[in-house]
Amino acid sequence: MDQQLDILLMESHRGLSATAEAALTSRGHRVHRCFAPHDEGFPCVAMRDPSECPVDGGLDAAMVVRRGVLARPTPLEQGVGCAIRSRVPLVEDGPDTLDPYAPWVSVRVSHGDAVAACEKGAVTESASRTIEEALFPLLDDAGIDRTHLRCRLARDRDRLVVHLMAGSPLDRRLTQGLAVRALDAVRSAGRGSHRTVDVQVHQLTSG
Repeated sequence: MDQQLDILLMESHRGLSATAEAALTSRGHRVHRCFAPHDEGFPCVAMRDPSECPVDGGLDAAMVVRRGVLARPTPLEQGVGCAIRSRVPLVEDGPDTLDPYAPWVSVRVSHGDAVAACEKGAVTESASRTIEEALFPLLDDAGIDRTHLRCRLARDRDRLVVHLMAGSPLDRRLTQGLAVRALDAVRSAGRGSHRTVDVQVHQLTSG
């Protein structure tokens, strides 16, 4: 990728992301941090100076490097939640077992290739927005706020999973219509190296 990316880099424990940072900067990407060197998780740079928040500055991807199986976020990972809320694609270097971020991970690092994972994450977010735009007419016809549906893509070897997160109640007909339209949008854009595409609609409301 020739484009220079802005990457928010985080770690569960101090020093874990040094290798990833070196790889990203060597490829010309800009690395941003939530904490100054030697900080232990509070306060973040934005609490000291709101104008320094890397999330507010615009990011192409966020990456978190985690050590082992961790069922809960660590203090140094506070920026993950901020990135997710701002719809920054999340890349993770760590196991998926008991991973609290699993539903939001766009790309999981394989063989420690942080650069390829972050570049893929940036492309993934663009594709997610394209799929959402294809679904807008169905939402409009159903009288559902467009912001109540979000798309997230996840890659698993040669399989692409399209997760549609619905924040409003959906009937069966609309659910099926959204799934079909999302699949059509993926096919129209080209599936790349993925042999299969799986669309899953998740109801995030009890209604």
